[in-house]
Amino acid sequence: MPEEPESGPVDVPERIDLYLSGGGYRAALGALGVLLFLVHEGRWSAVRRIVSVSGGGIVNARIALTRPDEPDVASKLCELFEYLTSSTRTRFLLARAIGPMLVAVAALTYVVYILADQLLVVILAAIIGLAIGLHLTLRYWLNILYQEMLGEAYLDDLGGTDWQIEHVFVASDFSEHGSVFFIANPIQAQVCSLRRRVPGRA
Repeated sequence: MPEEPESGPVDVPERIDLYLSGGGYRAALGALGVLLFLVHEGRWSAVRRIVSVSGGGIVNARIALTRPDEPDVASKLCELFEYLTSSTRTRFLLARAIGPMLVAVAALTYVVYILADQLLVVILAAIIGLAIGLHLTLRYWLNILYQEMLGEAYLDDLGGTDWQIEHVFVASDFSEHGSVFFIANPIQAQVCSLRRRVPGRA
């Protein structure tokens, strides 16, 4: 009668799925810290999926676009850290964004002054212009920041078979009041909305 094989622990390859939270710069820097810890501990090769929202997506997108080999991951992450924490670059980007806003507000105020010729109306126009301008400036500044980091990349640009990590970006689908998932894996880049339940190419 054949002997039964001895039972014991099964050697299952380690798999790490990362979930990077939102929170702007702080979330991005926190995500960088987690990734650098995994690299330092020699566990980067076990990472199989990175899911992110908002600020965590900055790091996720950078890794998805550059797809660094394991020996280069630490240097790529440090480059991104230096970029996000550079006060010189931040001031330069803010100057690029604020300059056009100030010119536009000054022009608006001058036009209102010519047409209305009333000090109160001019002051109100300047305040409203500044409020709108600051909001648009922030959006423009973030747009410049992301373009410098990620270029004009689209989800379809992430396709390929030379990587092991699936990248998932979670966002809000305002048209359907639900969540939408942008998924980049070695097979095909996809967009999937839980509300619409119809996946498609990005």
